[in-house]
Parts: sequence; C-alpha cells; structure tokens
Amino acid sequence: MKLALDARDQIGVVDALELLGRLAAEQDSNKEAIRLRAGAESRRTILGYRFAIDRYAHDGALTKVKQKLGEDDFVAAWAEGARVTADEAIA
Repeated sequence: MKLALDARDQIGVVDALELLGRLAAEQDSNKEAIRLRAGAESRRTILGYRFAIDRYAHDGALTKVKQKLGEDDFVAAWAEGARVTADEAIA
C-alpha cells in the first residue's frame, strides 16, 4: 500500500485497501474491514475504476461482516471509511 501511495498509483491503492479489508474480515476485525472496504469503494467511484480483484470473495466477506456487526454499526463504519484518506487508512 505504501509503495502504491508513494508511486501515486491510485488503482493500486484501491486494490490494496480492498485486500486489506478482506484480511481484516478474516481476522474478525469487522469495523476495520468495513472501513477499508468503504475507502476502496469511495476511491473506486472517484477514479471510475470498476474492476475489483476477486469481487465475489470480497462481497462474501463483506456480507459476513455486515451480519456480525448489525446494520447500524455497519452503516457507521462504512460512512467513516468512505471519508478516510488513503494515508489515514494505512496509519
């Protein structure tokens, strides 16, 4: 992720955020998983970048995390992640 940021590779940043979100979900870091995924989606929209690495696996992880957190916590974590800069996401 740091390399993508340093190289100003915005697509690489999106992919890295998405992969980090999936790893966070696998570790039951549910709010962090949602925050990272929302950051990736936000940047994807800004860039017009529609391709997602292994979209089905990411969506499956997202659904599981949403079930664990509940709707209110999911929405709050998503909103927070959508506002976070890439630098903040890796801090």
